[in-house]
Amino acid sequence: MEIRDRIRTTKELNPKIYAYITPDVISNQGWVKIGYTEQENADIRIKQQTTTAGIKYIKLWEEPAKYFDKDEYFKDHQLHDYLVRFKHRKRKDNLEFFYYNGNQEEALDDYNSFIHNDLNQSKEELSYILRKEQQEAVD
Repeated sequence: MEIRDRIRTTKELNPKIYAYITPDVISNQGWVKIGYTEQENADIRIKQQTTTAGIKYIKLWEEPAKYFDKDEYFKDHQLHDYLVRFKHRKRKDNLEFFYYNGNQEEALDDYNSFIHNDLNQSKEELSYILRKEQQEAVD
């Protein structure tokens, strides 16, 4: 066996997006942590974030960090930007926590909208005041 047959120069990655809550942390009530990992599973990463601090967590879901209709992966910051920009989710102090006000199942809905590239904002109400001549043209 040649040496190049024994050396692995690549590692297959299966990046994941995950979400969890910390029910015993009062300051996190209503907030969902949405993160990214390249580890074997999200539980390994979540335990790294919570165990040393003695924080109890409830994992909500774990999904591939991959777009639905193309062979392309994404990082959590892309999903985070989407949550703020298109879903208008409040972000906690520029961390990976997003406010769902007890409706944490919506976090998975938001993830699914993101991977399906749902950028539709047609339901959005915008506050815009027309100039006088614009209002006259409308009337």
